[in-house]
Amino acid sequence: MSQEEIASVQLEANRLVFEGRRVYVEVQELDRHESQPVSKLENGRPVGKALPEDYTGGVKRIVVIDGVDRNP
Repeated sequence: MSQEEIASVQLEANRLVFEGRRVYVEVQELDRHESQPVSKLENGRPVGKALPEDYTGGVKRIVVIDGVDRNP
């Protein structure tokens, strides 16, 4: 990325932070008897992608920034 692109991303991130958007965490139980969560889609995006196959925590946490992003 160029310095200009980095600066642009930083400005946009700061703007969103100062808007006071709601940030919260969703927690969902994982059912390991189903296929790997990587194959499931949520809003057209794969979910569970960052979970290692040997993860035994039993839950998936998703950080949500209202109107901006949902990130597992």
